[in-house]
Amino acid sequence: MTFRELVIEVGQGFHPDNNIDDYVTFDRANISGPSIPSYTDEECEIRQKVLDDAWDEHGVDEIYNVVTKIFKEIDEVNKIASVIN
Repeated sequence: MTFRELVIEVGQGFHPDNNIDDYVTFDRANISGPSIPSYTDEECEIRQKVLDDAWDEHGVDEIYNVVTKIFKEIDEVNKIASVIN
């Protein structure tokens, strides 16, 4: 898994300051109910390594710019898809 794939997978809620095990899912039928981890322990470990490697590669000066660029690319793809559909 690449950092780009991780950002796309998590979606608009992604923030590079969050640990992967912070991401949870809520039962839409019971929003006030308990949260459920979005990833298993093994999935967290894999994704956390990708995130940690991205921090090592880009550092604090660039990682936010990289995430913003990925989100802009996603928005462009969504705009094109909405025109096609």
